[in-house]
Amino acid sequence: QEFTETLRRLNYPQSISIESFRTPNFELMAEVLYWMVQRLDPSIPIHDDINTEDDRVEFLNGITTEVAAKSHINLNARNLYVADGNSVKELLILAQFLHRASILAEIEAEPDETFNVENNVESYKKSRSLATEITE
Repeated sequence: QEFTETLRRLNYPQSISIESFRTPNFELMAEVLYWMVQRLDPSIPIHDDINTEDDRVEFLNGITTEVAAKSHINLNARNLYVADGNSVKELLILAQFLHRASILAEIEAEPDETFNVENNVESYKKSRSLATEITE
């Protein structure tokens, strides 16, 4: 469930149920992994043919190598290949990394509103003099 919620927060284009991974579902796992890797770095070259067993192994080995190089996250290709609940645990690692990165990007994008003591003291003095004038 945490995985599906994290994907939702990352604006994954379709709703995914954890039930989809009760039985092996390589196509869905590959689709989600491909989408997340594209979010990580769109320039990562991905072998996207997954029709044969060799193609799937090449797909996963390429992605796990690139993800490790770009983000220092070591995904277990064997767990991903099974494409069941174990693969969800691996996918969650990358999804949480992307979610934390998006939160940090939002924080950095916000304007820096530092507390300026001089402006506040000056404002306080003006407010006090206005209050004195009003009461006189």
